[in-house]
Amino acid sequence: MAEYMFGLNITDLQSNKLVGSIPPSFGNISSLTGLSLLDSILGGSIPVDLSRIPNLEFLEVSENRLSGIIPSQLYNLSSLLAFSVTDNSFSGRTPSDIGLTLPNLKALLAGGNRFTGPIPRSLGNALMLEELELTDNGFSGPLPTNLGRLQSLSWLNLAGLEYNNLKGVLPDSVGNLSIQLEVLTLSENQIFGSIPNGIGNLAGLTQLTMDHNRMTGSVPVSIGKLQSLQVLDLSINRFSGSIPISVGNMSLFGNLYLAENNLQGFIPPTLGNCRNLYVLNLSQNSLHGDIPKQVFSLVSLTLSLSLDGNFLTGCLPEDVGNLKNIEEIHVARNRMSGEIPQALSNCLKLENLNLEGNFFNGTIPRSLNTLKVIKILDLLDNNLSGQIPKYLEEFQFLQYLNLSFNDLDGESLETRNSVAALQLPSCPITASKKQRRSLVIKVGIAVFATILCLLILSCLFGFCYWRKKPRKRLSSTSSLRNHQFKVSYAELLKATNAFSSSNLIGFGSYSSVYKGVLDHDEMIVAVKVLNLQQRGASKSFITECEALRNIRHRNLVKVLTSCSSIDFKGDHFKDLVLEFMPNGSLEKWLHPQDDDGSSHLRKLSLIQRLNIAIDMASALEYLHHDCQMPVIHHDLKPSNVLLDDDMIAHVGNFGLARLLCESDHYSQNQSSSAVIKGTIGYVAQVMTPSTSPSFLS
Repeated sequence: MAEYMFGLNITDLQSNKLVGSIPPSFGNISSLTGLSLLDSILGGSIPVDLSRIPNLEFLEVSENRLSGIIPSQLYNLSSLLAFSVTDNSFSGRTPSDIGLTLPNLKALLAGGNRFTGPIPRSLGNALMLEELELTDNGFSGPLPTNLGRLQSLSWLNLAGLEYNNLKGVLPDSVGNLSIQLEVLTLSENQIFGSIPNGIGNLAGLTQLTMDHNRMTGSVPVSIGKLQSLQVLDLSINRFSGSIPISVGNMSLFGNLYLAENNLQGFIPPTLGNCRNLYVLNLSQNSLHGDIPKQVFSLVSLTLSLSLDGNFLTGCLPEDVGNLKNIEEIHVARNRMSGEIPQALSNCLKLENLNLEGNFFNGTIPRSLNTLKVIKILDLLDNNLSGQIPKYLEEFQFLQYLNLSFNDLDGESLETRNSVAALQLPSCPITASKKQRRSLVIKVGIAVFATILCLLILSCLFGFCYWRKKPRKRLSSTSSLRNHQFKVSYAELLKATNAFSSSNLIGFGSYSSVYKGVLDHDEMIVAVKVLNLQQRGASKSFITECEALRNIRHRNLVKVLTSCSSIDFKGDHFKDLVLEFMPNGSLEKWLHPQDDDGSSHLRKLSLIQRLNIAIDMASALEYLHHDCQMPVIHHDLKPSNVLLDDDMIAHVGNFGLARLLCESDHYSQNQSSSAVIKGTIGYVAQVMTPSTSPSFLS
């Protein structure tokens, strides 16, 4: 908004961390034309006295802690050019005649508040409007059909980000918007219908995001006219038909997201013309045929190639070695065959390689020993044979390795294999794939039966002891269970010292968790930040929110609030703010390590172990039987069991959870594997030394 400030008599007090409230006396400065109080710690409301400043043109109070209803008198300041109130807690409805009372308005930025009601149709009369941002509020109803009249608009952001709930079809008038429009964002609403062909008229667009809606129809061919487009995100909708070959006309393309739709046909070879593309995500559609070799000529692909969950056939060509700087390759759950290409050894920056659920054969190439930074290697359920390479033990950054359901020979890897950690016998070298599966099932049943018997006996003993022993008080954080509030990205950034590594207390496939201190009441919290670049992170976030929305139990980690916003780089940001558990995870108590990596014993008494087991059982009993809708956790392991300051256990991390409705009850003809999440090759103790103590030992 700096362009609106030139030539103004402005009081600029931004980023000074001012406290208190906005002084009503500002209303006495009749010569004032601009007031900027951005990024402070101001509370209270906007004083109505500001409406007495006759020539006020610029008012910015974003990123504070202001609340209440904006005085209606401010909307009558016809001199106002720019009005920014983003990232506060303002509420109420926007006046229906705002576009008439503020005819000179050039910028209206009101994202990250609690405004409700429809978007005023009168905004179509604010013909000078250049920037309109209403993201992350409680707006509802249809999109105004007359927005196409705003010929000066260069930024339009109406994204839902969990809170807005805009419905209806995307009006044809969107094609009448200014050719100067650069950003059009309608993500995370309930917009349905098709994209108007007139979208191709918006020649100035650099970013078009309509993900997480209910849109149908085909992707219009006219989209290829948007030759300035750099980001296109239409993922998680219901688009069908084929990907238009016209996408190859967009030579400035950097990000293309079409994941989780019903797209069919072939991947267009014209994508090879998009020489600036560094993210290509076409996963979870119904695409078929070979992967065009032109895709592998895109040396610009440095972040991610995601084609998983389709019906792609053919082999993974040696041309994949052209992607020397790529970080992630996902072609899981397709129908691809042939051998794993030797040329993958050229992808020296590869961190995530997922070939799961295909028909790849041959051996695991020795040349892959060059992938020194690999973190995730998933070769589950293929037709691979030969020896398990010993060089896998040398991958110091490896966090997840899955070789299950192949015909591989050799003993378990000493440092990475969960079977060795559990002290189970190695698979016979000559065992076939079916024999190996049978052995896993038999051993699993035996281990499960043994653990179940021990757990039942322990619970009976613990229950008898518990009846006689007074329970300790609840954790101090339990007083927060009914404390709901809203936080902004700026607050979380400050609370975690800019998400400093010194505040990092844990991480997983989809997220990182930081310790933070919120300013307004010095509350210590855990901030779980989603890695939205990771495939499946967004779905995990939605699943966790859905699971936690209606469950309350003393042995479940409490979600205090969430934040779904845009960070200071303009990227999507999502997080959950959780109760902080001072004693960390059960994993760290069972398998402790010093900073230098050497193990040391952290005492956990038998009574404490029994109490933790009872707490976990209570949480599961509640989830399975006492919820409004039963919840299956699917990822219960020591690292997802957290301990408060009284050593009371709390089950957390519902990113893989499943909510069961009546239609989920199994019939006799259904396979139980249909509801399994994760794989048999995925075991919680994959990084655990074989000498680690058992839970109840």
